[in-house]
Amino acid sequence: MVGGLLLAFVAVATWLPSDRYGVAPGEAQAVAPRLELNAETFESDGEVLFVTVSVPKLSVLGRLVGSIDPDVSVKTARELFGDQTREENRAENLKLMGYSKEIAAYIALKRLGYDVGLAGGGPVIESLCLEYEDEADPSSACVRPAPADEVLNPGDAIVAVDGEPVVLADDIGPLLEGKSPGDEVSLTIYPKGAQESEEVPVTLTSSTDGRTIIGFVPIDGAVHDDIRYELPVTTTISSDQIGGPSAGLAFTLTLLDELTPGDLTGGSRIAATGSINLDGSVGNIGGLRQKTVAVKDAGADYFLVPAEQVEEAEQEAEGSSLRVIGVQTVDEALTVLGELGGDLSGIPAPPAA
Repeated sequence: MVGGLLLAFVAVATWLPSDRYGVAPGEAQAVAPRLELNAETFESDGEVLFVTVSVPKLSVLGRLVGSIDPDVSVKTARELFGDQTREENRAENLKLMGYSKEIAAYIALKRLGYDVGLAGGGPVIESLCLEYEDEADPSSACVRPAPADEVLNPGDAIVAVDGEPVVLADDIGPLLEGKSPGDEVSLTIYPKGAQESEEVPVTLTSSTDGRTIIGFVPIDGAVHDDIRYELPVTTTISSDQIGGPSAGLAFTLTLLDELTPGDLTGGSRIAATGSINLDGSVGNIGGLRQKTVAVKDAGADYFLVPAEQVEEAEQEAEGSSLRVIGVQTVDEALTVLGELGGDLSGIPAPPAA
């Protein structure tokens, strides 16, 4: 009787849905077979891999099993999707995947000396605080907001200063030359979530080093959705229904490898994860522990990860032959590949700082 009841419970639990999701190891796959370019390409003996995680909705039994599987993190919908539905989150992640492909192509071609351009865009505001209660903790109370805080909000995108287009945050500084704290400029912004732009007057302030500034901190790598890339090489990367920005570094390195005669991999299987920003910096990603498991299972030699997250991946890789290396930028990743035996002769030297 007990055995029959147990079998019945297992049968029901296998199909009965729970309210939890599992973050589980996905796969580490080569980028090159997914890549098409309308330019001359070169083969490599090794390969660059991008890494995924799997996020299934768990059954009651799956939730029980997942809670004791060290490779699976069991999460609630709110923990994974925030205020979004699963479908909204899926659409957002597919959009982020599209952005990562475009940025990877822009960064790779620019790094190789191609004539590339940007239009549209505009930095997105993260904060308008000049001084926090605890300077080491940006989540602490703001004790000195910028004057611009009266008219701007986090999530707004700045697309022009006094009518001059702005693509990236670095474009703003030169447009403020000759101005002083207390002066007023007219900003063209897209308020968060708005489809129409607005003109708003903003009073300038000063930075701790005496520069005249608007007084906002941009979200790393975030620009307004209408950014356009002017690229001389057409790049197509097949990503199927894989979403998220974390393949950006792997895409960038593969493009650099494919477009140059030197073998950047040095014949090794090199996995890479990390979002890529328009300044070439590498951003943090989610699910790194599960991705490290996937990389180990794929038999990769090295795993390049965002520098701030290297400890998490190293802990998971401990005891295996996988070597984890943290990088902050594409140029750092190239330096690492050169140290591992990769041929960088086809890559121009980085511009002087």
